[in-house]
Amino acid sequence: MPLTLDEVKSKGRLVADNDRYRVRDYDLGDLTVSLTELKKGQGTRGHMHSSNAEVYFFTGGRAEMEIGGEKFDIDEGVVLIPKGEFHRVQNRSRDSELAFISVFPGKRKDSNALYSRDRGGGEAARGRTIQYRGASGIT
Repeated sequence: MPLTLDEVKSKGRLVADNDRYRVRDYDLGDLTVSLTELKKGQGTRGHMHSSNAEVYFFTGGRAEMEIGGEKFDIDEGVVLIPKGEFHRVQNRSRDSELAFISVFPGKRKDSNALYSRDRGGGEAARGRTIQYRGASGIT
C-alpha cells in the first residue's frame, strides 16, 4: 500500500505541536509511521529504545543526526538506528523546516522510548549505523 507524506500529514494523529516540532503518527497496526517537522534551527530532545531498532527517512533539508554519541550530516537517505542507541536530530537550516519520517513497531503509547535532555549518547554506534542514499520510495 503506497503512503504519501500528504496522507501522513492529513490522516495522522497529531501527537505534538510546540515551539520545537510538529509530530503526526499514522497507525499501520503493527507499525507506526511518524512524520516529524522540525522547526527552523530546532532539534529533537533525543531518546533511545531498549528493545527495538528504528528507521528514519530523510527526504531533503539539512540535518545533523546523532546516534550513540556519533554525529553526522544527512540531507537525504535512510538511517537505521540500532536498538539501545540514543539518537536525536538537529535541523541545520535557519530558513526552513526539516521533515523526516520514522518507523517503529507498535504504537507510541506502547513505546519503550527513554527520553533525556542531558543524555550524552554513550558509546558510538560505529559500524552499526547504516545509511542508504536515495529514499525515493517516500513521496
